[in-house]
Amino acid sequence: MRQIMKPNIYTSIRKPPPTFEIAERPCLDQLVDLYEGNFRLLRQLVPGLRGFTGSSVSLSADTPDLHLQIIEQSPYTSQFSLTWYFDWNNRRCPEPDFRLRASHDASLLEVISFQAGGGVVVQGNTHRPMACHVLSTLDWKWQVNIFLKKWLGYCLENGHRFPAEQPHSISADLITPGNS
Repeated sequence: MRQIMKPNIYTSIRKPPPTFEIAERPCLDQLVDLYEGNFRLLRQLVPGLRGFTGSSVSLSADTPDLHLQIIEQSPYTSQFSLTWYFDWNNRRCPEPDFRLRASHDASLLEVISFQAGGGVVVQGNTHRPMACHVLSTLDWKWQVNIFLKKWLGYCLENGHRFPAEQPHSISADLITPGNS
């Protein structure tokens, strides 16, 4: 009669580690797929991004207010920042603070820069204080865009949404004491 042994720490040490579908190191195709997935999440969060100007705020009962600030709009791309703000030492601190580029014609969303805790700006491959080793640009883009994907999903799960059309606000210079 054959005895079947249950795996334990001693028997599993000798077995080779499992293989995964994702390559050990991300490739450009995987990064583009990630950009496309992030764009789909962005479309759920800000369906009318192309028409936005200035800034807007999404409110949620469970998380901090989500702030959107348009930096640049063109027919095919939008550059904007997306962040939460926290009060720390009598200062209003963005955390996390993403500067993003949406390519509407290609349906891609990529991180241009990212401000990490403590106000350290992380852009491209120039400065990564949290990393113990130097990352390639591809590795850095992969990591920061994975974080963006998770954060966008978290914002959506907690009820954040910007309207399909940006609400029109009355400019302060149009309001005079006799017109209000």
